[in-house]
Amino acid sequence: MIGSSTPPIRGIIESSLTHWDGRIVAVVFVGGCNLRCGGCPSPHLIGDGCDQGEIPLDSVLDAIYRRRRWIDGVVIKGGEPLLKPEVLELLELLRDFGLEIRIDTNGTCPEALSEVIRRDLVDFVSMEVKAPLTGQYHRVAGTTVDLGAIFDSIGILLSGEVDYEFRTVVYDGQLTSDDVMAIARTIKGARRYVLRAVKDKGPSRTVLRGLARSAGRHVAGCHVDGRPQDRETPFALFADGDERMNA
Repeated sequence: MIGSSTPPIRGIIESSLTHWDGRIVAVVFVGGCNLRCGGCPSPHLIGDGCDQGEIPLDSVLDAIYRRRRWIDGVVIKGGEPLLKPEVLELLELLRDFGLEIRIDTNGTCPEALSEVIRRDLVDFVSMEVKAPLTGQYHRVAGTTVDLGAIFDSIGILLSGEVDYEFRTVVYDGQLTSDDVMAIARTIKGARRYVLRAVKDKGPSRTVLRGLARSAGRHVAGCHVDGRPQDRETPFALFADGDERMNA
């Protein structure tokens, strides 16, 4: 067993063409989250009542190492992976494989975000900004959020020390076009802002493109993710070597 303290890994996609534009990547799902968003794509992996178990770190590293010549990088997702100090060990081990690393975050852990950037453990950060930085944020996130932490994380990324994007998931009853514009103004000057709809619950691609054109006045580039957000169903690699799809 590698290391005495490892993050709770709940799932792995060993090869994906859709989780990082232009790259073939492995995707590792770290359990645990401090938010309870209604549109979460993986509540079955990160909730307190999760019954998926944990995948040994050795098994995850072995799966990625065996595929290192056929993938470009690794995406670390949650939940919120930066909640777990142990994720630093995981990032350090993956660095030794010579692969690019992206981490997805909700921005609630600016100190941890700053640390992984300072230690050059990630090549790309994708941060979801869920709503304008007002009381509305708590409703969308399903819990009380430290808005100062969100603002700090935005500032860290805007400083340009690592490549990054901001993203917002737009779905009915949560965000309006004015809300999206407010977010765009908050991240003014950002290199990349991505809008995405929730499957069957969000605006059409035509509407999203219109929002992207308007938001593009505030950022360097605003793009529409053509894949509507749906429930994540990663394959889990178990210690016995079997692969089974998490339902």
